[in-house]
Amino acid sequence: MYDTTASQVPVHVGCDADRASCAGAYSPNQAVCCGTDSAGRILSRTAHAVRAIDAVDTPPRRSELARALGYWAARYREGQQAGPLPPTGDLRWALVAAAADGARRYLARPDIFHLHGVTGAMAVQILAAHIPATEGAAALAQVRAEHAALYAATEPVTRPHSAGPPGSELAAAAVRSLDPHQVKLVEACQRGHAVTGDPAPAGVSAGGTSPMS
Repeated sequence: MYDTTASQVPVHVGCDADRASCAGAYSPNQAVCCGTDSAGRILSRTAHAVRAIDAVDTPPRRSELARALGYWAARYREGQQAGPLPPTGDLRWALVAAAADGARRYLARPDIFHLHGVTGAMAVQILAAHIPATEGAAALAQVRAEHAALYAATEPVTRPHSAGPPGSELAAAAVRSLDPHQVKLVEACQRGHAVTGDPAPAGVSAGGTSPMS
């Protein structure tokens, strides 16, 4: 279900564990390919459970985090082979930049697989604040490796257009759609655009409430 009282964060009702240690239990670089449907759901579900707890810490939200981590453990598989760890720098900005690059490729080929490259990178961006710097760097390397495989045959749109309804209207339309993919895509792109001002996430967000193939 969706709890629309906390910035429309997707949460399931249902660990008394500390959220930071929980988030670190399964580092995003262990994840899993953020470009596939099931793996994207695992990563996003965990990240948005953490984000919901950051907003309002409640027992049901901690239970959702526990369920998300259990699902992650049960469905774990190796992802793409990642390259050397990149310099840490501003890790969260680098993850948003990776998502923005994915957004340009999603605009060229808007389907469910390309969508998860965007939402997956932005999910890792949420978790980056809750894991050690070395694990964060490994997560960024994994995101880049997954994107290299996912988007290998897709050239990015070079001049994205961000014109569209105001952000609040897009968020409301996404919620009314009852489509979790639309909700996650609009939320991720609006958050990415707020960080960088890049027009690509804004362009994806503007089209995020349209039916996807």
